[in-house]
Amino acid sequence: SFRIQSSSRLKHFYYFHCLLDRVQFKTTDEFAEGGILYRLHRERERNSKLVSEVKETALAKGNLICEVCGMDFYQTYGELGKGYIECHHKIPLATYEPNQKTSKKDLALVCANCHRMLYRHLATLTVDALQQIVQNRY
Repeated sequence: SFRIQSSSRLKHFYYFHCLLDRVQFKTTDEFAEGGILYRLHRERERNSKLVSEVKETALAKGNLICEVCGMDFYQTYGELGKGYIECHHKIPLATYEPNQKTSKKDLALVCANCHRMLYRHLATLTVDALQQIVQNRY
């Protein structure tokens, strides 16, 4: 027969299994991954044509490089890196009103590492500020 456990018993059960998981993680080098999750997300629409035009313009000028650190994917990876770079919105899309306009100057071409660093402090770290951090390190 099915019996509903009391709230305090469920808390103890959950707590015990959390402790058990921690013990298991400390004693093994293997971790379960690859489970399938279904999620529903709200996402801001991006204009791929705008990004393509910014990349094409930079490529035509011969400078498809990271605006922060200067990495050139073609120079580093050869044909594999040809034409590759990420595009960062200087004004976070999360702050946009629906259908707000973006200009080419609102975008920065950056490598994946610099892009991730920009997102670590999205509210306060600008492309120029990160560029200064990188320049001051070398």
